[in-house]
Amino acid sequence: MSGRSVDTELMDVIDKAAEFHGHLGPFLVIGVRMVLLAKRTLKSNGLSDLSVIVDTGNNPPLSCVVDGIQVATGCTLGKGNISVRNLGKISAEFHSRRQAIRVK
Repeated sequence: MSGRSVDTELMDVIDKAAEFHGHLGPFLVIGVRMVLLAKRTLKSNGLSDLSVIVDTGNNPPLSCVVDGIQVATGCTLGKGNISVRNLGKISAEFHSRRQAIRVK
């Protein structure tokens, strides 16, 4: 992590996620916070060494978590390094080259 405070990084990513998503909401913020925890734990920059399996499904408001995760990781459905399972849970598996972590 750079010399920036976690609070500054969190607010920057939340701002970008809200712009991408179209509005700010609690599930979007949960997704961002899940990523920051996972990246810190996995010692990952999230840009090239991360993939994610999200358990929210595709129905709002739970699916808003996915947009927060996409913005904060750089993983996208188009690149195929994020997938969504329809389990209706606020839970995600973050995989780096070395290890994995589940955040719920």
